[in-house]
Amino acid sequence: MKETLTADVFPGQGKSHQGMGEEIYKRHPVVRDVFEIASDRVGKNIARLCFEGPEIELKHGDFAQVAVVTVSFAGLRANEAEGEQDANVVAGHSLGQLTAGAAAGAVDFPDAVTLAFERGRLMKQQAQKEPGFMTAILGLTLDRVERICREAGVEISNINTENQIVIGGRKALMGIASSLANRYRESRVRVFPVDVGDIASHTSLMRPLESPFTEAVNGVTIKDPRKPLISGLTGKVITSASDFRDDLVAQLYSTINWMKVVQTMVKNGVSEAREIGPGKVLSGLTRENTGDIKTRSQNL
Repeated sequence: MKETLTADVFPGQGKSHQGMGEEIYKRHPVVRDVFEIASDRVGKNIARLCFEGPEIELKHGDFAQVAVVTVSFAGLRANEAEGEQDANVVAGHSLGQLTAGAAAGAVDFPDAVTLAFERGRLMKQQAQKEPGFMTAILGLTLDRVERICREAGVEISNINTENQIVIGGRKALMGIASSLANRYRESRVRVFPVDVGDIASHTSLMRPLESPFTEAVNGVTIKDPRKPLISGLTGKVITSASDFRDDLVAQLYSTINWMKVVQTMVKNGVSEAREIGPGKVLSGLTRENTGDIKTRSQNL
């Protein structure tokens, strides 16, 4: 009988909500330790932020990315405390790559918190200099979205499924791109904003962050992953510290491709994926990409 492999997948920014992580915090001392470590590292009460908000701070504040990584990693620790089986493979969407790296032992959790804070701080600063916008397009194929991007002067940020693609760029140009997408009425296209403030993640607007974030990454200890860690950029399995380090930096200004992540999971025999963190987006995206992987979301 073929071995059943499992994957833990970790979400990025976007589905933060007041009260996230509170239930497992009350249930497990080890979760309280995770929150305390994060709070000590950044000098902010992350538990209070996650449980009490305000919502705007959880979505766009200085510690928003720290909150997502903390809740997701706390969920992993809660699963271990409850005796759940350790996953064979890990992957993360965008910011979730940091949590996946911590789960794979490629970066210690306190250092992942530091990088999440620096990542969020730098992205927010860059957005103030060059405000951007992100829009999800549902119902159009990749080639059509690429055509829209060329015409409007924007870029593809995320390829989530063959018919769900996120684009990003300067605000004025994104309005043009949305108008172009809405021309395809026969495709029943849907266009809606992605709520990440003025940040155009995974586009060239974030390219100026390459040097300062590289410095931040080089300031912590990065190790070879102890288990297969799938890159959200290439879909390839990251096996070395240097590749993980490069991946963390490049994803700031490069397209995230969840389709490739799922294809790699299927190719390597993954049959079950457990989403750990706020929201349940990745479970839905994984199901849309394949019927070969059973999914479940903890929606912390």
